[in-house]
Amino acid sequence: MVYYQNSLPAPDADGKQDNPYALILLAGIVYPSLYSLALIFTYRLEYFLMPSNWVDVFYIGGSITQCLLHLEKGPFNFESKFVMIFVIMFSLIRTFKFMRIFKDFSPIVTMLTTVVYDLKAFLLFYIILNGLFSLLFGIVGIGNLNESINKLFHDAFAEDAEKGEAYPGVEYRFIGLFVGNIFSSLRVSVGDYARLEAANWLNDEDNMMFWIFWFLIVVVASIVFLNFIIAEASASYEKVAAELD
Repeated sequence: MVYYQNSLPAPDADGKQDNPYALILLAGIVYPSLYSLALIFTYRLEYFLMPSNWVDVFYIGGSITQCLLHLEKGPFNFESKFVMIFVIMFSLIRTFKFMRIFKDFSPIVTMLTTVVYDLKAFLLFYIILNGLFSLLFGIVGIGNLNESINKLFHDAFAEDAEKGEAYPGVEYRFIGLFVGNIFSSLRVSVGDYARLEAANWLNDEDNMMFWIFWFLIVVVASIVFLNFIIAEASASYEKVAAELD
């Protein structure tokens, strides 16, 4: 509720703002902390040798840190937001971990972790594939506001960019065109063709090259490779299902 509509009390004359939600979050971490401390006293050093226990350590440590940051600096500080996102991600991992206790959920969690592990080589290859394909966007200069690289695009949108107005590819203005092209390649591979709009401001030669390698990305990354990953995931799923049966 704090992040959606800022339901905190108004700051006082000194700028201090009460945050009762932080205390609620702190109370919620009492039981996991006591439970983990009990395990540490029972298993001692052996507790830290189990990788799964580090999920609890990071979750508890992050939760305590987030509460202190929310009380000291408020929830809208960058550090507070970052730590809270960190805690939510570890909370997700812990949730899946505890869902394995229940008979109905255990096969699903086991299959998810096994399938992801089995696909690690294919996912790495997919990352490399998209990274190299993204370089093709940079070579033709699509969405590049540099006048010497793409004069047509510069003349059309340089003023809009300076004024902070929208232009094709404006979503990448904070992460840079190099990283933006990596995301563009990833988006094309999953069927999102938003990058095509910027192709209207390429010269004839670059536009021809763009459509050639765009077709190559769609065929290789989207049609062939993603379907190959889906087939491998299905095979891994069936293998785990057979073992559980």
